[in-house]
Amino acid sequence: MPQGHATVSVHLLGNSAYLAATVLAGRIVALQITGTSAPSEWSFETIGLGAPADLIINRLGPPFRREAIPRRGTGLWRDGGEFWTYGAWPFSFEVANGRVISIRLAMP
Repeated sequence: MPQGHATVSVHLLGNSAYLAATVLAGRIVALQITGTSAPSEWSFETIGLGAPADLIINRLGPPFRREAIPRRGTGLWRDGGEFWTYGAWPFSFEVANGRVISIRLAMP
């Protein structure tokens, strides 16, 4: 799926998650895992999909910024949620209903 000059490839990880890889100029510039659960190998700082939001704060501290995710029909975002970022650090989380539903690592 083209995204500007980048291409995003989506790979299903069973029935409960997917991995999106963003490639720009032949390099992976972002990886994002989204879903309700995934194997522990797909965690970041022991924070995996489905983990309680409090675990993020316990491991990394409070987010520098929280942005509301609007409600979207059905699926993970049906009840809205929050996008958590950590300033210049190249990772972010999406949290809905008190649980991690997405983890993104990107080149700064």
